[in-house]
Amino acid sequence: MRKQMISLAAVSAAVCTAPAIAQSSVTLYGIADSAVTYVDDFKGKSSTQVNSGNLNTSRFGLRGSEDLGGGLSAIFNLESGITMDTGVAGSSSAFWNRQAWVGLDSKSLGQLKLGFQRPVMYDLLGPLSHTPPFGAPAARVDGAGVTGSALADFNNTIGTTRFNNSVKYSSPDFAGFKVHGFVAMGEVEGGSNSTGQTVNLGVGYKRGAFTAGLSYLTTKCKEVGGCAGTKDDDTVLGLGAGYDFGVAKLNAIYTSQENAKNVKDADADTVSVAVIVPFKPWTLAVGIQQLNDKRAKNWDVQQINVSAVYDLSKRTALYAIYANQTVDNGGIAGISFLSGGDSQNQLSLGFRHRF
Repeated sequence: MRKQMISLAAVSAAVCTAPAIAQSSVTLYGIADSAVTYVDDFKGKSSTQVNSGNLNTSRFGLRGSEDLGGGLSAIFNLESGITMDTGVAGSSSAFWNRQAWVGLDSKSLGQLKLGFQRPVMYDLLGPLSHTPPFGAPAARVDGAGVTGSALADFNNTIGTTRFNNSVKYSSPDFAGFKVHGFVAMGEVEGGSNSTGQTVNLGVGYKRGAFTAGLSYLTTKCKEVGGCAGTKDDDTVLGLGAGYDFGVAKLNAIYTSQENAKNVKDADADTVSVAVIVPFKPWTLAVGIQQLNDKRAKNWDVQQINVSAVYDLSKRTALYAIYANQTVDNGGIAGISFLSGGDSQNQLSLGFRHRF
C-alpha cells in the first residue's frame, strides 16, 4: 500500500508539472545574410564589397511566452543585430539594439508591450514597404537615410527607427479592424512629461487578400523649454494598402511629414509602389519610390528597385537586388553607401539563411 501511495504521488506530481512546462516556451531565432555588393559611386569611386543584411538585417534573438490561463499570456522579445562581414555587433552602445520588450497578450483585451520597440507606423505600413521584397537598401526612402545624403534630412519612421521607454497597445480584431496606440516617454531631465515625447496612433484593416493601414505620429522637441526658433513638432501622416491577386501582390504607401527631425519647415511627401510576383521557388519584385522635398533646396529623390529571390529551402535563399537612386538640384545620393554625386547604382548578390 505504501509503495502504491508513493507511486500515485509521483504520477500526480508529474501530471501537475507537465502542463506548466508545456505552457511556457523560449525560442532562439535569427537571420544570417551576406552579399557581394557593387556600388558605381562610393564617395566618387566605384567599389565592390562584402557586406551584411542586404535582403534582411542579420540578427539573432530570443522570444518567449507563458500561458497564464484564461486567454492571457506573458510575452517578451530580445533582439540584437550582427554584421556578418566583420562579426561586429550591430551597435556599440546597446546589445539588444533591435528590440527589447516585455508584455501581456490577451485574446479578449489585446496586447500591451513595454520597452525598446518600433512604433505603430512600422507595424501598419512596414509590411507594405519596399523592405520585404527589396531589402535594406530600398528602405532608405521610407526611413532614415545614409548620413550625408539628401534622404538623411528625413525619417518617416517606417524604416529602422525604434524608440526607448515606450508603451505600445494593439486591440483585438474587430471584424478585420485593429486599433493601435504608442507612446515613447521623452524622459528629459528637467523637462515636462511631453518633452521629447513621441505619440503614434493608428488603425489597421485586414480581410482576405486586402490589407490597409492609417497612422499619425508626432514627436515633441527635446529641448527643456520646448520648440523655439528653427525647431517645431515633427509630424508624420501615413497610409498604405496592399492586395494579393494570387499571381501578384500590389502594395502602395503615402506619407506626409512636416518639420522632419524637429527642423521647422523640413517638409516632404513620399510615395512607394511595389509589385511582387511569387512563383515558387522564385519571387520577383519591381518598385518605384519618390520623395518630394518641399524645402527651398528641393532635393527630390527617385529610386527604382528590382529584386529576384530563389528559395533553396524554407530557410535558405539566394538573391539579387538592383537599386538606382537619383537626387535633383545637387543633392547627394546614398542607397547603402554615400555617393559623391546626385546618382548611384547598387547591385547585390547574396544569400540569406533563417534559423
